[in-house]
Amino acid sequence: MLQLAERPVSHLELVKWCFLLATETPSKGGDSFYQFVPYQYGPFSFGLFQEIGKLIEGGLVRQPDTKSWNATGHYDCTEDIKSQLRSDIFDIVKNYGKWKVDDVVDYIYTKNPYFTINSRIKKLMSRPIGKPAIYTAGYEGLQIDGFMDMLIKNGIVHMLDIRRNPVARRYGFHKKTLDRISQSLEVKYSHIPELGIASEDRRHLESPEDYQKLFKAYEKSLLGSSDKLDELASLMATQPCVLICMENDPAFCHRSILAKVLAKKTGLPVQHLRGNEWQLNMCQQKS
Repeated sequence: MLQLAERPVSHLELVKWCFLLATETPSKGGDSFYQFVPYQYGPFSFGLFQEIGKLIEGGLVRQPDTKSWNATGHYDCTEDIKSQLRSDIFDIVKNYGKWKVDDVVDYIYTKNPYFTINSRIKKLMSRPIGKPAIYTAGYEGLQIDGFMDMLIKNGIVHMLDIRRNPVARRYGFHKKTLDRISQSLEVKYSHIPELGIASEDRRHLESPEDYQKLFKAYEKSLLGSSDKLDELASLMATQPCVLICMENDPAFCHRSILAKVLAKKTGLPVQHLRGNEWQLNMCQQKS
């Protein structure tokens, strides 16, 4: 897009072009394209900004001022893109490249009012607030923007990170970055390492029986964390919080066990925001 624009493109403009590519074209930007979350000026992608930073470091993009980018021209990437995606990118730049950025924003706001819920410009919808429940979610396979968008859509206000070691190769899920991004989206972040499972205990998990053995031991270990469990139960009964870990499927994550214990304490339903429920039920019935 920067290459085709042949001019400096504002940060706001590029993000909105990418959003339109993802939502209004046949290719949707491709299988691994950016995901988006409601932010201060509508749809935003933290992942896009992180990748632009890498392109600047690599000399493929420059920043002529603090609010815009343009391509350096050192590499022609258009030939490496599939024909449908290439055509869609051309169409987006052709159709919206001459619009004033405020007009692009207004157009997106009108068609996508959900993405105005955190806007500094105008809000066309209220932010959803979930009912109290024992929510769980894993970030596996998601970008940080898609993960945070899922939490916001479900009305989550507090993220409870129950990884023992909150580090991740995927951008956005390391503790410090996740804390910063979640706070900027008005989702509180808390790390509770004592409710995680040590890395060495998760080695050699090759069968359902291995997981069942691990999770039985984990459930027994929770008996020594009654004060923390009471604290979490009280918290989750009063506001929509989510237990987060890495695995997509809760059947293979200790959050399913913790959620079951907290559900008994609170009387609240367990609501897994991601995962295969039939696998979870099968695993718990065998345990």
